[in-house]
Amino acid sequence: MKKWLSLFLVMALSLSVCALAQAEEEKIYEGVTIQWQRYPAGDLEAQTAWNQSIVDAFYEETGCTVEVDMVSWEDANTKVLSAITADEGPDVVQIIETAAGQIYSSGAFVALDEYIDKFGGYDAYLQAGLDYGTYDGVLYGLPWGGDTRLYYTRQSVLDAAGIESIPDDWTWSDFLDVLDKIKAAGYEAPFATMGSISTDVSFYYYYTLISNGGNIISEDNTTALFDSEEARQTLKQIADLVVDGYMPASFAELSEDTLTAAFINGDVQMVPLSSGQVAAAAAAGVDDIVALYPPRGEDGTYGGIMCISLMSVPAYSEHQDAAMDFLAFLNSKEWQVSYNAYCSWIPGRHDAGQDEAFSEGWSPALVNGMAQATSFMPGNVHTVAINSMMVEELANFYASLSDNAYTDEEIDECLNRMQTLAQAELDS
Repeated sequence: MKKWLSLFLVMALSLSVCALAQAEEEKIYEGVTIQWQRYPAGDLEAQTAWNQSIVDAFYEETGCTVEVDMVSWEDANTKVLSAITADEGPDVVQIIETAAGQIYSSGAFVALDEYIDKFGGYDAYLQAGLDYGTYDGVLYGLPWGGDTRLYYTRQSVLDAAGIESIPDDWTWSDFLDVLDKIKAAGYEAPFATMGSISTDVSFYYYYTLISNGGNIISEDNTTALFDSEEARQTLKQIADLVVDGYMPASFAELSEDTLTAAFINGDVQMVPLSSGQVAAAAAAGVDDIVALYPPRGEDGTYGGIMCISLMSVPAYSEHQDAAMDFLAFLNSKEWQVSYNAYCSWIPGRHDAGQDEAFSEGWSPALVNGMAQATSFMPGNVHTVAINSMMVEELANFYASLSDNAYTDEEIDECLNRMQTLAQAELDS
């Protein structure tokens, strides 16, 4: 009897082990393959390693194979729109925030509101990021990672200028006083921003305008506001940086790469940069970088702007369940931290931004700046067109400052052109 009992126990144990092994082998998405479209960020080697790590982790947990389709930023919107037209393409898609309104207006993406608990709830995410991901009151994209444009200088420059510290709530007047001290310390170019064809041309104008209490369109998205007094004040402020000798007229030729190089080489002492640009400066040997918030308006209004990518699931996906689970995987605290840390961005989740990975250097200022930042024309189908128009018109005006002078008529002509073009776009 004891012999049979022992044999039974052995058989039962063996069956339990086999059943457990079979359960472990039968993953929920075994045999399913989904495609994820994303865009380059950070060091290529680190990017490749990170891609493989999340693909392996998701496969280990679910049995689903994820194919990563790396697409250039320049081709991103075209590829998304082509997939919408063809009604087929990647199952999870990275969306550029300025194109989100146009893309989500297609009705080709899964509404995420009913699944929001799966992703941690609305309160888990930065509000301006959620604004970008929302169209017509419906959430289609989760904020994944990005930054806000801060000003950066060197501690050695501040020391030479006799500046002990710059308060977080400094105003435009304070900013000019700081530039005066830097200039008096013998620096020929205290400040510069991008002035050539670049998205940051419009962004710099926009967040300076916001700090002055203005905006580029009305809250109901129907009326252009480039003819406002705040718009005029903002353009004059930027032009006066050249006329008053704070910024070289050659800033009109500066792109992302050349502005970063000018900061690295010490040709310019204070610059608004993306987190990727300042990381490049640090990698090039600038070891005393100081992060500053953009100057506030005289009434204390903060004008920071958020630049952040979104992650979405197209409605045409044949594996929506797997795609939604991968979207939740991507937007977990763990993977938002690891992704944004390697590529020098800031997570779209509050708890991820509080991780120790973002506790040193300029990262805490970026985290706080992201929490205060506003979004650029969120949920608007005209954002891409109006942004492109602004870049071109502002770049042309900045190029006209080459003789270190301007007239009020030239200011008005630039603003009137933008007003006319923007209103025509909104009316179309």
